[in-house]
Amino acid sequence: MSLWRIIVKYREQCDPPKGAISPLIRTTSTYRELDFKTGDLCIIGELKGNYIRLDIINWDPPEEVPYDLDRNIENFKKYIGNEEYWYAHEEVEAMWLNSEGEHKEILQNIILLLASMVHYQMNRPESSRRLFMDSMKKLKERGLIQSEIEYSYPLRREYVLSLLSYLHKYSRYEKNEENKAEN
Repeated sequence: MSLWRIIVKYREQCDPPKGAISPLIRTTSTYRELDFKTGDLCIIGELKGNYIRLDIINWDPPEEVPYDLDRNIENFKKYIGNEEYWYAHEEVEAMWLNSEGEHKEILQNIILLLASMVHYQMNRPESSRRLFMDSMKKLKERGLIQSEIEYSYPLRREYVLSLLSYLHKYSRYEKNEENKAEN
């Protein structure tokens, strides 16, 4: 049996249709996102209300984000700008899986920061705040965050710029390492 992942963006309240597998609802400042799996695409006809966007993804086998550092960083920028923190998390996770040492630790804390935003979107404010503060404290200790830490949703622009600055620096480091290995 094929399994499909359905992602629907709404401007108003949304509920999963009957038969949806593992439904999640994430709320951003401009839309609500319904994310679920199904074995029957006919379920799409049961979606209520007017939606902004509908994505259907074949879930056989489970998707993995490929490692392509430049593409991962570009996707990260796009996703974080659209408050699609789950997808930004996936892009950084691909980098994390291919890193080591200090960079692995920093990337792990970026993943936790993005997870804190997902927890907020899923109406889990306490765990969101805890993950946010823990990850930001560690990022500040590593010098990535210069300002005072202030919990916010969505991520403040200065935090996003700091993360992007680090990812570009990390990309240059990785390319230098590749060049050393080739020579």
